[in-house]
Amino acid sequence: MDFVNDNGKIICLRETPAQEGNSSRQIVVVSFDELVTSVPPHVASTLSSEEIIQLELWLKERENLKNKLQEDTMEKTVLETLPAFFQEALYALDEIDEIDVHL
Repeated sequence: MDFVNDNGKIICLRETPAQEGNSSRQIVVVSFDELVTSVPPHVASTLSSEEIIQLELWLKERENLKNKLQEDTMEKTVLETLPAFFQEALYALDEIDEIDVHL
Protein backbone atom coordinates (compact mmCIF):
# COMPACT_ATOMS: atom_id res chain seq x y z
CA MET A 1 0.00 0.00 0.00
CA ASP A 2 1.31 3.40 -0.96
CA PHE A 3 0.04 6.78 0.19
CA VAL A 4 0.39 9.89 -1.95
CA ASN A 5 -0.42 13.48 -1.12
CA ASP A 6 -1.94 15.05 -4.25
CA ASN A 7 -3.90 18.31 -4.58
CA GLY A 8 -5.09 18.40 -0.98
CA LYS A 9 -5.99 14.70 -0.86
CA ILE A 10 -4.26 11.64 0.54
CA ILE A 11 -4.64 8.87 -2.02
CA CYS A 12 -4.32 5.22 -0.96
CA LEU A 13 -2.89 3.07 -3.74
CA ARG A 14 -2.91 -0.73 -3.77
CA GLU A 15 -0.61 -2.70 -6.03
CA THR A 16 -2.43 -5.32 -8.09
CA PRO A 17 -0.62 -8.51 -9.06
CA ALA A 18 0.80 -8.84 -12.53
CA GLN A 19 -1.12 -10.81 -15.11
CA GLU A 20 0.73 -12.96 -17.60
CA GLY A 21 3.47 -10.85 -19.16
CA ASN A 22 2.25 -7.58 -17.63
CA SER A 23 3.85 -5.66 -14.82
CA SER A 24 1.88 -4.96 -11.68
CA ARG A 25 0.00 -1.69 -11.41
CA GLN A 26 -1.42 0.49 -8.68
CA ILE A 27 -5.11 1.21 -8.30
CA VAL A 28 -6.70 3.97 -6.26
CA VAL A 29 -8.55 2.39 -3.34
CA VAL A 30 -9.75 5.47 -1.49
CA SER A 31 -8.81 9.09 -0.83
CA PHE A 32 -9.42 11.60 1.94
CA ASP A 33 -8.62 15.19 2.89
CA GLU A 34 -4.97 15.87 3.68
CA LEU A 35 -5.86 17.79 6.86
CA VAL A 36 -7.16 14.61 8.52
CA THR A 37 -4.67 13.26 11.07
CA SER A 38 -6.24 9.85 11.79
CA VAL A 39 -7.77 7.12 9.64
CA PRO A 40 -11.33 8.15 8.70
CA PRO A 41 -14.07 5.50 9.03
CA HIS A 42 -14.81 5.40 5.29
CA VAL A 43 -11.11 4.74 4.66
CA ALA A 44 -10.82 2.05 7.34
CA SER A 45 -13.79 0.21 5.83
CA THR A 46 -11.98 -0.17 2.49
CA LEU A 47 -8.52 -1.16 3.79
CA SER A 48 -7.26 -4.39 5.32
CA SER A 49 -6.06 -4.44 8.94
CA GLU A 50 -2.43 -4.38 7.79
CA GLU A 51 -3.09 -1.46 5.42
CA ILE A 52 -4.78 0.49 8.22
CA ILE A 53 -1.69 0.02 10.39
CA GLN A 54 0.54 1.17 7.50
CA LEU A 55 -1.64 4.26 7.03
CA GLU A 56 -1.62 5.06 10.76
CA LEU A 57 2.18 4.88 10.80
CA TRP A 58 2.41 7.00 7.64
CA LEU A 59 0.09 9.65 9.13
CA LYS A 60 2.06 9.69 12.38
CA GLU A 61 5.36 10.05 10.53
CA ARG A 62 3.88 12.86 8.44
CA GLU A 63 2.64 14.66 11.56
CA ASN A 64 6.04 14.26 13.24
CA LEU A 65 7.72 15.77 10.19
CA LYS A 66 5.30 18.72 10.21
CA ASN A 67 6.05 19.35 13.88
CA LYS A 68 9.77 19.09 13.27
CA LEU A 69 9.53 21.58 10.41
CA GLN A 70 7.82 24.04 12.74
CA GLU A 71 10.47 23.63 15.44
CA ASP A 72 13.67 23.49 13.37
CA THR A 73 14.94 25.29 10.32
CA MET A 74 14.18 23.73 6.94
CA GLU A 75 17.88 23.19 6.25
CA LYS A 76 18.47 21.29 9.49
CA THR A 77 15.39 19.13 8.97
CA VAL A 78 16.41 18.27 5.41
CA LEU A 79 19.91 17.26 6.51
CA GLU A 80 18.57 15.14 9.37
CA THR A 81 16.03 13.33 7.18
CA LEU A 82 18.33 12.84 4.20
CA PRO A 83 19.72 9.46 5.35
CA ALA A 84 16.18 8.06 5.65
CA PHE A 85 15.34 9.30 2.15
CA PHE A 86 18.47 7.65 0.76
CA GLN A 87 17.55 4.39 2.49
CA GLU A 88 14.04 4.53 0.99
CA ALA A 89 15.52 5.24 -2.44
CA LEU A 90 17.87 2.25 -2.16
CA TYR A 91 14.98 0.03 -1.09
CA ALA A 92 12.89 1.26 -4.02
CA LEU A 93 15.72 0.58 -6.47
CA ASP A 94 15.87 -3.01 -5.22
CA GLU A 95 12.13 -3.39 -5.87
CA ILE A 96 11.86 -1.97 -9.39
CA ASP A 97 13.17 -3.27 -12.68
CA GLU A 98 13.91 0.07 -14.35
CA ILE A 99 13.62 3.80 -13.88
CA ASP A 100 11.49 5.56 -16.47
CA VAL A 101 10.77 9.23 -17.13
CA HIS A 102 7.67 9.23 -14.90
CA LEU A 103 9.55 7.74 -11.95
